[in-house]
Amino acid sequence: MFDKWQYVQKRGNKYGVRIRVPDDLREVLQKREVTRSLGTGDPQKAKVAYHKVCAEIEADFSAARESLAPSEPALLTEETAASLIEVYFREQIY
Repeated sequence: MFDKWQYVQKRGNKYGVRIRVPDDLREVLQKREVTRSLGTGDPQKAKVAYHKVCAEIEADFSAARESLAPSEPALLTEETAASLIEVYFREQIY
């Protein structure tokens, strides 16, 4: 029945979703896979819940990726640059 929905599994009398965590997110999420119940044993209701649950999991993955993304680089002010140059030349002279 769930041929097109590769992440669906039936456990007992309820359906659930089981998705492998991408390699780049395993450290952040501290998991190898994510499992969520679809909250029903009825195949028709499970089909409806499937897309919502998968979208929630993908949103979690996106949020985790955003936390991995480097933040914007800090702007270097003239004052900070002058201070760094001064330190550099002092170290070169002495």
